[in-house]
Amino acid sequence: MDLLKIGNYIHKKRKEQKITQEQLGNKLGVSFQAVSNWERGDNLPDSSYLIDLSVILNTTVDSILKGGFERDEHSKKIIVRDIIKGVNYLSQIKNLLGEDNTVYKYMIEGVSAGMNTDFEEILNSNYLCEILVIEILLQNVYSGHYVDQDEVKNLLQYNKTKEMFFSMVSNKPDNFDVNDILVNKE
Repeated sequence: MDLLKIGNYIHKKRKEQKITQEQLGNKLGVSFQAVSNWERGDNLPDSSYLIDLSVILNTTVDSILKGGFERDEHSKKIIVRDIIKGVNYLSQIKNLLGEDNTVYKYMIEGVSAGMNTDFEEILNSNYLCEILVIEILLQNVYSGHYVDQDEVKNLLQYNKTKEMFFSMVSNKPDNFDVNDILVNKE
C-alpha cells in the first residue's frame, strides 16, 4: 500500500465534500491531527474508521486503500471453484428446464454454434465439462487475469486436464480455440 497515495486520495475526497480536517475528525471521533497524519501519508486510518470514512467521503473502502485507483480488470483473480460451479449449473439446466424447453434448445443451439462444437455432448460428460472449465480459465488467463495454481491442482479431477491447463498456460497458442482441447477427448 502506498500511504502517500492513500493520503492524497483522502485529502482530495475531503476537499470534494467541502469539509475541514477538524470536521472530518469530529465526525469520526478522532483529532484533526490524526486526519492530517493520514493525508500526509504518515499513517493509515485504523480499520475501525474505514467504513465510516468511506461513507463520509462518498467513496469505497477499496478505493481508499488503493489511493483512488480502481483495480485493474487485468489483475482480477479467477476463483476456480466458482468456474466449476458455473459449469456444473450449466450441466443441470437440461434437468431443470426440460429437454424440450425452448430456452434450453436455443441455449444449446446457440452455444454449440458459437463454440463450433456439440455443447450438449460437453454437458453430458464430466471429463468434457472439466475441459470446458479449463477453456474458461485459459481464456481469462490469456486476458491477463490470474488463477491460483494450487486451486487448479486441487479442484480439477483429471490429471490429463491439469496437464493440458499448465501446458497451455506456459505455451499460449496464438489462436486459442476450445476445439484445440476438445480434440483430445477421453
